[in-house]
Amino acid sequence: MNERSGRFWHLERSSGISKTLAQGFALDERSLGAMRLALGAVLIADLAQRMMDLSAHYTDQGVLPRSLEAQLAAAGQWSLLNLSGSSAFCAAMFGLALVSAVCLLLGWQARLAAVASWILLVSIQNRNPLVRHSGDDVLRLALFWSAFLPVGACFSLDARKGRGVMRSSVGSVCFVLQVLFLFVSLLDHKLLGQSWISGSAVAESLSVEMYQRPFGAWLARQDALLPALTWGVLLWQGLIPLLLVWPTRASWPRMLALGANAATQIGFGLSFRLGHFPWTACALLLAFIPGDMWRRWGVPPPAFAGPPPASMSVVSRVQGALAAVSIALALLWNLGEAGATFMVAGSERDVRSTFAGAVARALGLEQRWAMFSPNPQTEDGWIVVAGRISASETVDLTPTLWSGAGAARAVQGQKPASIADALGPHRWAMLLLDASLDPKPAALEGIARYACRQWNEERPQRRVARVALVFMRFEHLPGHRTTPVEPRVLFVQPC
Repeated sequence: MNERSGRFWHLERSSGISKTLAQGFALDERSLGAMRLALGAVLIADLAQRMMDLSAHYTDQGVLPRSLEAQLAAAGQWSLLNLSGSSAFCAAMFGLALVSAVCLLLGWQARLAAVASWILLVSIQNRNPLVRHSGDDVLRLALFWSAFLPVGACFSLDARKGRGVMRSSVGSVCFVLQVLFLFVSLLDHKLLGQSWISGSAVAESLSVEMYQRPFGAWLARQDALLPALTWGVLLWQGLIPLLLVWPTRASWPRMLALGANAATQIGFGLSFRLGHFPWTACALLLAFIPGDMWRRWGVPPPAFAGPPPASMSVVSRVQGALAAVSIALALLWNLGEAGATFMVAGSERDVRSTFAGAVARALGLEQRWAMFSPNPQTEDGWIVVAGRISASETVDLTPTLWSGAGAARAVQGQKPASIADALGPHRWAMLLLDASLDPKPAALEGIARYACRQWNEERPQRRVARVALVFMRFEHLPGHRTTPVEPRVLFVQPC
């Protein structure tokens, strides 16, 4: 039997798809096991990081009480964390999420653990959408599609007990299509702008200091190299989806795609503050390791008791139907992100504003792959949470959001040495960047009220009377030049 497709991915037998086409969508159960291990590790690290700001980000005592979160929620979004705003309840939910993630990592009841992890992760992400980033979308979608795949068939406790066998091929096809949507959308959004075509996009992206890491700051000065890097990113993001589904038994197309993706993501991770996105993207593509590579590495396929059944069970058919509907919704959502509209009840509408869009959100299938595109942003800056204590004394409360009142500093108009560091830990940076670049009244009010309460509870003898959220904004110009810093008041809140 073909090592690439593994023991039970009989696509051509179960669906009538030609063997050549089946090769492009075949997944090996050992590769799925490797993906599960990596996703479990990323999920545990993500939850641990989020728990450091559990009260501030997910309770009614934090920056987004449920009354304000309701103003941001879109149709179809839900969260179990909205059942209570107490710290104890949120801690219990995070505890359940950690248990599910550990079960996923160990491969104990792996598919059930994937479902539980998906439910709890959707709840956590939807409870505070202000701290979300693209890596969260990748992780959530990976968990969703893992429920349709035999992720527990290898390198797991399930495999030791003879569990983990799932013989439906629909899940693998839908999973592969989801990955293709990701890469095709990344490329499509970039081709809509001029910066990527002209070769200036990487230089423009690296110049944005709010996302910049030290290596990215150094790389931004290598002017001769940056056009080649720009076109290289475009080339590989176009080739990777083709290589992943190349209809051949040879291993080199997929291994080349995995290597190119890993190199690209490591470069992104070294240059920008992107959270766990680079590592989750690498973990996702482990599912595409060809079976022949496992044979070369001396890892045998799992041994199962018998041949696949001649026909699918009722449960498998229901699962297949759900997977097919879900991938159709994902396709419609990505088309909407690309600008497509549809006639609904006599009017032209974006699918995201329709009932289908609400269902997609309910399933956690919303996704946007427009990082640094269609043109990288030129807007930059940092936020100052200015707390007025008296007519003659104003302090910058920004670092007190995550470090307590003792971290307060004098308000300064000049640019900090590192804007990315001034924005704080990554989730806090996402919160402040969202408030700065896409200000929403509920988010601004929540941040201001939290800053007031945080300071006044710790320093009652020097109470803050008013808080102002000020975006210290500037623009990047060609030739490594910038405009002067322009203070822009976003919100004022009496304390």
